[in-house]
Amino acid sequence: MPIGFRAGRQQTGYQTFTFLHVKWPAWLGGRLLGFDGHLILYPTGSHIPPHVDKVSDGCHYRINLVLWQPARGGKFECHDAQDRPCWSVGQRLFFFRPDQMTHSVSQCESRRVVLSLGWALRDMK
Repeated sequence: MPIGFRAGRQQTGYQTFTFLHVKWPAWLGGRLLGFDGHLILYPTGSHIPPHVDKVSDGCHYRINLVLWQPARGGKFECHDAQDRPCWSVGQRLFFFRPDQMTHSVSQCESRRVVLSLGWALRDMK
């Protein structure tokens, strides 16, 4: 795992610092597939277009905590296929399914910083 901030996957100006990345060994059993932690920096002018993060196996969950909110812009939008929003507390704390919910961040007019924790669970059908 590279150390330091790197360009985000959407290539729209934001940067991520991964401080935790664990894949759960299959031989240990259970539903947990893995978990991760990121610090996400959105410089002025950066954004994330609407998208869904597909996973090949299981269910993906994520909690985002906004540590630094820009004065304008940088609004997190998230909804499922039936247009239901994700669970949130104001504009600071969000719990959502990135594999099932379309999510985005509007253009930031100043810096935005987010702590993001995610985990994946095996589908036990």
